Amino acid sequence: MDITAHGESSPAGRRRFLRAVGLGGALSALPVALRRADASHPLAAAATTTSTATTTAEATTTAAPVVAAPTKGDVALLVYAQSIELAAVALYAKAGETLAGEPVVTAQVVDVFGAHHQAYVDALSGLLGRKATNTTNAALVEKLTPKFSAADTIVEAAMALEESATATHLDLLAKLEGTDAAGLVSSIMIVEGRHAVALAGIAGGDTLPTEAIFSAKSALKQSDYPVEG
Repeated sequence: MDITAHGESSPAGRRRFLRAVGLGGALSALPVALRRADASHPLAAAATTTSTATTTAEATTTAAPVVAAPTKGDVALLVYAQSIELAAVALYAKAGETLAGEPVVTAQVVDVFGAHHQAYVDALSGLLGRKATNTTNAALVEKLTPKFSAADTIVEAAMALEESATATHLDLLAKLEGTDAAGLVSSIMIVEGRHAVALAGIAGGDTLPTEAIFSAKSALKQSDYPVEG
């Protein structure tokens, strides 16, 4: 696949393409992952409602108390999520080097998507505080670097990465206990799913990657991609 042939090189052409795949807003500013879950977040709002209802009923239910801050178990999951995001940053940087000087949509998208992943790294670091390890998932970088280093495989490799990252965060979301962690991971997951759709559009595929995004088979297993150090 010759990715330099995809899309229009003009700003208007890029805007039309990004609107078509629903990413115009996501590419114009860093995503909502930079904001930690607060009272306005659906998860936090639901938690507040549950807490109020429990108080009103004078604790007549046996529901577990709602936890906002990351639990000990959440920390391990968030550290893994951050390692995946750091790997994505490194891989998009490699793609940027490969496509340097190319006046096409792909080069622009690679640059912006890399910035999104860096924003996720920073947001996760802020939530973890001193417990953040800021460790790149070396196994994932090693496996995908060859495909992010060749112009004709970058788009499909990036799409697969976004699919896997989305599925991984969806898997983690089911295990998280704190609403802050759940809110942040869900916001990251939503935008990365959109990344995959945008890349599918650039690749010219006939189907959207929705099945892969929501498939447990696409999730990156910690046993295969451990966080070292």
